[in-house]
Amino acid sequence: MQALLLQAVYVILLLGEFLLGIAAFFLVSATTPASSHAPPPPEFFILMPVLWLSWMGMDLVVLLGAIVYGVRAGRGEWAEYPVLGQLALKILKLRSGGVPL
Repeated sequence: MQALLLQAVYVILLLGEFLLGIAAFFLVSATTPASSHAPPPPEFFILMPVLWLSWMGMDLVVLLGAIVYGVRAGRGEWAEYPVLGQLALKILKLRSGGVPL
């Protein structure tokens, strides 16, 4: 349940950033005067790397979390994700440690 919640939050954040990037593209395009020889606006050179780095950062966090908690689960240990663990326990109606209520 924790891994499912993590993936759901990850997809929601990715979609939000994607929509933010599209909105920023259209906003900058609409406010920039049209000219056939004009270079791209400098906002693109700032915003696009920031969006790309945030996507890569989220990818890295999800990958490392999957590895760390996958290894713990493989050892038979109970491990809760930092934020989503408590939410997963409430959804499954369990106490900490995976004990039924």
